[in-house]
Amino acid sequence: AKFLESLERSGNALAVTRGATSETGEPNHAGAPAQASVWFQWRAPAAEAVTFDTFGSDFDRVLAVYTGSDLSALTKVGSSEDALRLEVTEGTVYRIAVDGNGGATGNVVLSWFPTPTPPNDHFANAEGLGGRAGWVHPTTFGATRQAGEPDHAGAGGSHSIWYRFKAPASGTLTVWTEDTWFDTVLAAYTGSTVTGLTEAARDDDS
Repeated sequence: AKFLESLERSGNALAVTRGATSETGEPNHAGAPAQASVWFQWRAPAAEAVTFDTFGSDFDRVLAVYTGSDLSALTKVGSSEDALRLEVTEGTVYRIAVDGNGGATGNVVLSWFPTPTPPNDHFANAEGLGGRAGWVHPTTFGATRQAGEPDHAGAGGSHSIWYRFKAPASGTLTVWTEDTWFDTVLAAYTGSTVTGLTEAARDDDS
């Protein structure tokens, strides 16, 4: 494994996968069988959301991040074709594998950097939704739970984002997150302050 500077919250590392191989017991990376992988190792200097990406590499690649010290007993914490965002734990060592999709090889550029807090992390900065129908594609990586925030759907979560919606007509509004890749909860409120909300509805996915 190439070692990434343990005190660096952001940076990049270079490698070449031409001539690389897979190892016995190596897992599939992002669903692709290991064929020509290279590995990096990074110790998180802080607890925060971090983005890893391989933009700038010159071949079709996959990316996966694991914890664990033995190849046959790794725990995958994230995978993607080009980039992924993770909530990392201070002091934890992460093993990062980059491989070619379908056996492709080339020059790897691996970058990592803290993920900014979402702009609608706090109630006061809720993102406005307009129209009678629509969709948004946000992220909760880097999101926090502010003081006085209610326990949404009783889930005890700590990475919420907020939206505001002014109904254009009377009727029934349906909101859902069923295509999201993690287990979500939803809650809808009326009120103008985070500590003075009245719950209107709650559910797991819609």
